[in-house]
Formats: sequence, structure tokens, C-alpha cells
Amino acid sequence: MKRILMCCFSLLAVGLVQAQDEPAEGSPEYYTNNYFRLIDDNKNDEVSYEELKKYMKAEAGQDSIKSPDGDKYFEQLYLFLPDYVAADTSDDCSLTKAELLAFYQARAANKGYKPPLSVADVNIIRAEMLDPLALLSIKAIDTDIDGKISKQEQEAYDKAKGNDSGMFEVVDTDKDEQLSFGEVVAFFQSALLAAYELPADEYDFSSCYRKKGNTWVVHFEDHTPDGLTFNQQVEVLEVLEDRAKVEITMLDKDLKPVEGKPANRAEVKFETQTGPKAKGKYEPVIAQETITVKAGEFECRKVTVDEIIEKTTSWYSLAHPGLLVKSEHIAEGKITYEYELYRFTEGKD
Repeated sequence: MKRILMCCFSLLAVGLVQAQDEPAEGSPEYYTNNYFRLIDDNKNDEVSYEELKKYMKAEAGQDSIKSPDGDKYFEQLYLFLPDYVAADTSDDCSLTKAELLAFYQARAANKGYKPPLSVADVNIIRAEMLDPLALLSIKAIDTDIDGKISKQEQEAYDKAKGNDSGMFEVVDTDKDEQLSFGEVVAFFQSALLAAYELPADEYDFSSCYRKKGNTWVVHFEDHTPDGLTFNQQVEVLEVLEDRAKVEITMLDKDLKPVEGKPANRAEVKFETQTGPKAKGKYEPVIAQETITVKAGEFECRKVTVDEIIEKTTSWYSLAHPGLLVKSEHIAEGKITYEYELYRFTEGKD
């Protein structure tokens, strides 16, 4: 009997130790452990962006946003994506346990905490969540297929759905009685990301110039008669408050400096804006796409401006906002020029 009691006490002691090791339910540690248990497939204590997407697709039973109303995949994106990119402070699309724990601890310590989003974070959220939702919303309401929502179209849609039409004036910020793609995206962003601290400017087209030592080589080819083809290297020499000093070197086909053409020095003023500029009346179409160029594989924000007889498509790096990875211009069905990133070396802090 004494031996049995000793065994029971030993088992109870082990159980108490195990219970003490388990984080309290609802604590930051509890949420972190549960998150990784559900999503970290390969159990390497990091949740990659691909693992997160796999989990969301499995939960939704679909692999993309298919409807502007009550979409299951959008619900998963809304639940997981903003927190994921906000917690991923290294902006490398790989979330560590330490990053997620720090995120949950900050939120638990301050009820009014608004997690900050970087420019790269907003780009990912837009490409994966906001832009597709805006495009589907416009498609569902835009009966004359002109790429915008008129007040009459919105009223007819709301009447059929039993919705309140009072939001049109809120979304129509330029008061032209039409809702453009940009206005719809801006509305969704303000509504769906209200709990987060947004960067001052959504797009930073000078980001790649803001780090000393950043160096990239590009290839440009003009297919028009007498068009030029060249290779060029840009190196950031110095970063000032509002501009960067760079050195531009022309390279030959072997990517070596062209003899007799000394490098030029120039200054680049930093440029930010609230969205991609549309050419004329045509709104850009935004998407996210992974592409491979000579410089390697890049997750990109794809911006397409289609003016019927002319079409320009540009791919900007998500990891290095503003870095143009590839661009092509098509006129009358033929490629007139191409731009490709051949090499990119990031500077050291």
C-alpha cells in the first residue's frame, strides 16, 4: 500500500510540473503555441507565408476570393493576414515564435494597441485581400462594364440586395458620382485596417534608394526602329534626409563597365505617393505574382495599365518596395520595350 501511495504521489507531482509548464489559457504564450501547432506544418518553429496560405485555403475550402459578399477565403484572410504581416517585423514572410509572441504580448499589454504595418505589409494585404475584393465588387455592380461604379448602378445593386445606399457618398471621395478602383480599395483599406497603424505613405517608390550600398543592374531593350539596348548599374553612395546620391555605370554585354564611358554621379529625390499613377483615364489593375528574372525569384506587386491599343505591365518587388523587377510595354500587339533586373545586392546597415 505504501508503495502504491508513493507511486500516486509521484504521478501527481509529475502532473503538477507539466501543468505548470503549460501556459495559461488566453495568455500570449498560449495563443502563440496554438498558432504554431495549427499552422507550422514542418515544425521548424517558423510559419512561412506558404504555410499560412495552405492553412487558410484548407479552412475555407477554396484557394481564392470568389465573391464580394460572405466569401470564406476572404474571411480567413481577414482573420489571419494583417496580424501575420504585422507580427513579421523582419518583413521576410517567415514568422518566428519570438515575433508572434512579442506581437501578442504588445496587444495584451495595451487594449488600444494598433500594430504598425510597413509599406511591404500593406502591399501584401492589398495584393492578396483588398485589390481582389475591390475588383470583384466592381465587377458585381458595374453593369455597363466601364470599370467604375456609377451612382445609379450602386443604387440598383443595393435595392436588389436590400442594402443601405448611403455609403456611396463616403466612398466617392472626388465627388464625380463614380467609384473608381482606387476609391473602392481606399475605402476597404480604411474600414478593414482601422485597427492597425498604417505607414504614412502606402507606396514608396524610392525605397531602394534609401539604403547605402544597394546596387542593382538592369537591362533595357527597345524594340522600335533604331531603339537602344543597354545595361546599367546603379549604386547608392550616400543617403540624405530627402534624397540619395548614386553612381550610374553603363555596362557592356558581359556586364563590365564600358570602356571610355566613366560613371556618372546623380541625386535622386525621394518620392512617395498614395497609389500607382494611372495613365489618362485608365485605372491600374493590381495583382500579386511571383516572377523569375535573371536576378532571381521575386514576389512582386504587378501593376497593369491597359489603354486598349497600348498596355504597360510592371512588377515591383514586395520585399524592396519601389524596386522595379520587370516591365514591358506592348503597342498594337507587339512588345516595344522590355526592362529586366539582372542583379540586386542589398547594402549593409
